[in-house]
Amino acid sequence: MKKRCKDRSTAFSEEIRKECGICNIQGICSDRDGKYTVAIEAVDTEDGATDDLSAVFTDEELYIKTCLAEELGIDFSILIHRESGGESTIIVRSYIADHASKTIKCRNEEVFSESGFIAWWREHNHGKMRKAYQEEIGGNLDDHFFDRLLRKNESSWPESIDGVVTERDESGEIMIKAVVGNRISNACKVKSYDPNRYFGRDYKEWIHLMKVAQKLNVPLFLCTYSNRSGQESFTGVARIDGVSEEGLIYHNGKKPVQNVLNDVGEVKKILLNR
Repeated sequence: MKKRCKDRSTAFSEEIRKECGICNIQGICSDRDGKYTVAIEAVDTEDGATDDLSAVFTDEELYIKTCLAEELGIDFSILIHRESGGESTIIVRSYIADHASKTIKCRNEEVFSESGFIAWWREHNHGKMRKAYQEEIGGNLDDHFFDRLLRKNESSWPESIDGVVTERDESGEIMIKAVVGNRISNACKVKSYDPNRYFGRDYKEWIHLMKVAQKLNVPLFLCTYSNRSGQESFTGVARIDGVSEEGLIYHNGKKPVQNVLNDVGEVKKILLNR
């Protein structure tokens, strides 16, 4: 089983993700009016294989994703592609959170052919393929079934959420504390990497993240990383107050290059507002 995943990460971002209870979600669909319709993940199963989701998701991940969708007022669904004898079947399986047991339960399951799924997709997600998307899927996503199918039908995957920061309350229930957008540079050191210098086609993604944060009534943060040698254990953290076509509006004007950290505990304090 192969999970659709476009996220890049570093060893340090993974350490922060685990320590801060950060969970991403691959897509939030919306209609032509911009109203959210469904939160989605996608998996591609090998011929004859079972769709055992535990192979690619932990129970904790699925519970957080379902709780996040619930907070946004939409369903959480997993798109499952099965192929047998050259014929494709697509299952859309929707889940709800069982807050008593802190697990998820299947609420509904629909089975489609490729054409039937595209009809479902167009009902739940508005938007045609963008040039930037074409460039993106020419790389690490081009081998996933759903991206190939959407490209063939002049559609594209919706915007994702790099991460929501979570912790549990005294009853063990999930609380969403913040939304995080990650940026990783191959060229710049963390102490000199300000994404506003390269702001362009990021505008739509940051507008989306700000909208999600506002809907959840939590802050939005930027975390920058670098793949350059010697930069593996650093991140620049900035709170985002707004987004314009010119770039991100940093809280109190403090850029990520002015808040470079190499201690996970310090990052956690900021993201959890402690």
